[in-house]
Amino acid sequence: MRNDNNVSVLQTTIHYNTDRIGGNRTTEIEGTFPTRKAAFEAAHTILLDADVTKESFAEYDEKQDFEGEWPYGDECLVHAVAETGENFLVFVKAQPHSHQHHECKHHGGKKCECTCNHAEGDCKLKACKHDCGCETTT
Repeated sequence: MRNDNNVSVLQTTIHYNTDRIGGNRTTEIEGTFPTRKAAFEAAHTILLDADVTKESFAEYDEKQDFEGEWPYGDECLVHAVAETGENFLVFVKAQPHSHQHHECKHHGGKKCECTCNHAEGDCKLKACKHDCGCETTT
C-alpha cells in the first residue's frame, strides 16, 4: 500500500503585475494527499471558494477541458489569470520515486520496479496494466 501524504498540490503565483518578466513568483504547498485521485480533485478547487469563481478571473483554464496542446506542462492542472495580471498555476506533484515504494499486487506485494509515471488516470508510458493501488487502471 502507498504511504500517506505522498502527493502534493502546489500553487505558483507569478506576479506579472509587479515584474513584467515573471521573475517575482511564489510557490505554496496547498496540501498533501494519500492518492493522486484525491490530489487531482483538490487541485481543481484550490483557487475557488464561495466568493471566488472561475468567472472571477480574466482567464481560467483547466487541463482536462483545454483544446489543443496544453502549454503549462504535464503536472499543471489549472492556469488562471487575475484581472490585475497575476498568473496562478496549480500543480499535482508526487514525491520523487514514490511509485517505486508502494506494493504492487502483480509483484506479490514487493517493491514495484515498473517504469510508469501516472498522470490524470493514465500511465504515460501505457505500460501499467496492473492493479497497483495508485487509483489508476488502464
